[in-house]
Amino acid sequence: MTTRLLIASVLLYLVTLAVLGFAAIYSFRPKVMPYHEEFLGVRFEELDPKVRTLMLALMRVSGVTFFAIAVGLVILITGPFRQGSQGAAWAIYATLLAALVPMFFLTRQIGRRTPWPVVLLLIALVVAAAAIAQFPT
Repeated sequence: MTTRLLIASVLLYLVTLAVLGFAAIYSFRPKVMPYHEEFLGVRFEELDPKVRTLMLALMRVSGVTFFAIAVGLVILITGPFRQGSQGAAWAIYATLLAALVPMFFLTRQIGRRTPWPVVLLLIALVVAAAAIAQFPT
């Protein structure tokens, strides 16, 4: 494995760790995030019970989707990406950007206190990893 693939792999593992963090928070949190409450203008406990159930279900669907993405990323990064597979590289970049770019715009719509800066940083790390892996120094 080349140095540039090693550096790109480390960047992609960092992104994967962040995706796992989102997965854990969104899968196991007992109520919506504070920025959700701020956006709704009401505390979680004040919502109709069916709305609470729906909101938690949507959060958990997001969480398990993040887990699935993270598992796929670990498999692709650890195996074919580190061996130089262009197909694995494009699958990783496409998967991450297809998830993170819409997430960035959605979090910006919900409010200032969402994790949009983290999402923007993750997008930058994916782009940096792609540039490093594709263009030797």
